[in-house]
Parts: sequence; structure tokens; C-alpha cells
Amino acid sequence: MVATPSRCDANGRFPSAQYVVVGPGRRDDLIAVRATFGLVVSDDGGRRFRFLCEEAFEYRDGYDPSLAWTANGTLLVGVEDGLQASATLCDPVRRRELDGQYVVDLTNDPTGRVVLAALRSRDADPVMRVARSDDGGATFEVPRDGLASMAPLTVDIAPSDPARVYASALADPNGARDPVLLRSDDGGRSWRRTRAVFPGATDVYVSGVDPLRPEVVYMRARLRSTADGGALDTGSALYVSTDGAESVRELARTVGPMAGFALSGDGARVWIGGPDPRDGLRLREGDGEFRAVSPVGVECLRWHAGALYVCESLGAGGAVLSRSRDDGSTREPLVRVEGVLPPPPSCASSSIVSGFCADRWVSIRATTLSALRDAGALDAAADVPRDVAAEGPAAPPPSGCGTCATTPTPTTSALAWTALCALGVVRSGRRALTRRASRGQRRAR
Repeated sequence: MVATPSRCDANGRFPSAQYVVVGPGRRDDLIAVRATFGLVVSDDGGRRFRFLCEEAFEYRDGYDPSLAWTANGTLLVGVEDGLQASATLCDPVRRRELDGQYVVDLTNDPTGRVVLAALRSRDADPVMRVARSDDGGATFEVPRDGLASMAPLTVDIAPSDPARVYASALADPNGARDPVLLRSDDGGRSWRRTRAVFPGATDVYVSGVDPLRPEVVYMRARLRSTADGGALDTGSALYVSTDGAESVRELARTVGPMAGFALSGDGARVWIGGPDPRDGLRLREGDGEFRAVSPVGVECLRWHAGALYVCESLGAGGAVLSRSRDDGSTREPLVRVEGVLPPPPSCASSSIVSGFCADRWVSIRATTLSALRDAGALDAAADVPRDVAAEGPAAPPPSGCGTCATTPTPTTSALAWTALCALGVVRSGRRALTRRASRGQRRAR
């Protein structure tokens, strides 16, 4: 037990899904969720969650940034033209070494001191690089040479051997778009392509490395239909490799996108899940088969320090984030939309977060709650005070929701998401102006 790594042993990132990071190490006080309407962050173990808007971190509506917590509690946010770092959650600053690079994914070792960033150049024929930080994300070393005609997708460090790193990418992204696996045995400084192949996959995402065996790695892939010229996605598949990504075998498939993956601290249990109720949450123990745990839709999964964190489908009226200590059989809602608080009161009024996010949360929260109420996914009376001075302990979960075992109806979910998508359209018209204003404020500081 002493040798068991303490971090969540799964990258967990998948396109168009929510995303949660906890840590680093055995710390569970720092939690960040990438939700559909911005970032929701807690620094007290989930007792309170606060809203951080997209504009403060300079990323656009609909974009899914990568996230990481570093050793000193700094939140890193990877965006399309660089990396934002926030030690206080008030004034994000850029890591200038990565300016102009598309930061596709972030990963860190169990200590949070080593951070790797998968970078894609802005060239028409992209070049893949992996930048490395040995000081908790304060500075990064960016290799001069990279992998030509390669578009990175994910990167993940083996918890038990930080020298072993895996990455996935699209080779020839403007042409064949072949999903490939890459391996590094020197901490991400050099890379080689493995022999693994994924017939029928449109892309592949490194999802987790076994916490005790660095040669065991899990991957998720979106699958392409053989009909209609192969243009249709037909769900996802989970693969595992036991030989350092040289070969892979399929473990499971889902009907819809496999939005969630998690791996327990001893590597003995694997969870997968998706928003489709036919997939829900599933668990594999040892070498057994996957079994259904819950039909409730899953948007992300992460195992950390003895608990399973679950992002739920917002349109179903579920929690933004829940936590389970019994392998997912029951879930304790950590935060709902109506319980998210404004930006941290410790942020000065002149801070970037206060300047952009306080007013944004008033409008986003009201519109989101209204959409959920209209769709019947939220109690019409659900609300909490917005006045920071009136904040009290986090509200307990509603009676009877401890197991969160209600299957969402397709009609309710569809109506809620339609309304929320409309919110995104309204917001997008202000995006360019706000981003330019944000950059102007940063230059003036």
C-alpha cells in the first residue's frame, strides 16, 4: 500500500466532454471542473465551488482546454495560443515560452513538480512538440525540433516511472489522419512511434497508465462507421496494451462517446462511461467483464485518493460533479449549477477574474438555470443567494438523490441542451471583443 501512487491514474480527457482534475498527489482540496459554461473550482475539498469565466483565461466558447494542478497549487489552463497559469485564481498569467503554440494536453507526475505539455504548432502542416517543466509549471523547456506532420491529441506520464511517457497523435493530419501511439523512455525528451494500430478508429486518446506497471496503458478511440464512406461515428472502444504500446487489444465498446475513463490507485478496477443511458457507468474488476453500475449519464471520470469523481450530464438535471466512495454505486453531489458561487472574494476588484467573471456569472447562471427549469430538469424553486457575504456551508444533496439512480428522459435532456446551446450562440457574439479587451488589460498590468 505504501508503494501505491497517490494521484489519479488517468488522463481522462476526451473531446466535447466535461473534465475534472484533482490534486496533486494525495491532496483532494484542489478540484477544477471544465464545465460547459466555464471553469468551476474548489480549494476546500468541494465544500464550495466558484466560477471562473472563459474570458479570464482567454479561450473561446465551445473550446475544451486542458487543465492541471501543480505542486504549489497553481492551476494551469492550456489554450489555443499558449498556457495560462493562476496561483491565486485571480490573475492568470501567460507562460511566455509556450506563446503561439496550441497547448493540446497537459499531464503531471504524482508530485506535481514535473509537467508536460503536448504542443501543436500553428503551421499549415503542424509540428508536434512536448514541452517539459521541472519546477511545477513555472518555466518550460520547449524542444527546438519536433515531429513533423503530427497533430498531438493526448500525453500521459506513468505514475510509477516518470521517465515513461505515452502520447497519441494524428499522423499526416491533413491527409490520411492515421491515429498513432508514441512512447518516450526519457521523460518526454525524445519520442518514437510504436507498432500499435487501430483499424476503424478516427482518433485515439491515452486515458491512463497503470499505477504500478508502466508498460500497461489504456486508450480510448472514436470509431468510424464502414457505411456512408466511413463518415459516421459509431461509438467508442477501449483498448489496453501490456507491452509498452507496441500492441493493443480491445476491452469494451460503448454505444455513444466514451466520455469517461478512470483507473483505481492499485490498477485493479477500471471504469468507463458515457452520456448515453445505454452506456451509463460501467466497472471492470481484475480480469473480469465490464458490468453496469448506473444508467446515469457520465461526462467525465477520475479516480483520486480513494474516491471516484463523476461529471454528470447537465441537461439531465444532475450535479455538475459528484463523488463516490463505493465504486460508483452511490454518488454524493458535490456541486450543482444553482450552488456555484461567484469568483473568489479574495480577488481584488482590479483583478482579471473579478473584472471579467463576476458579471458574467450573474447572466450565465440565470440563463442556465432558466433553461434547465424550462426543460423540467430543475426544480422551479432551486436557487441560492449570490451575495458572497451570505455564503454558508455547501448545501446537502436533495433528499433521495444519494444514489442518483434516475435515468434521464431523452426529451428532458434534449430540451435542456437545446436551450444551453442557444446560450452559447448568444455569448459568442461578444467573444472577440472581450478577448481583445482582456489582452489589452494584461498588457497594461
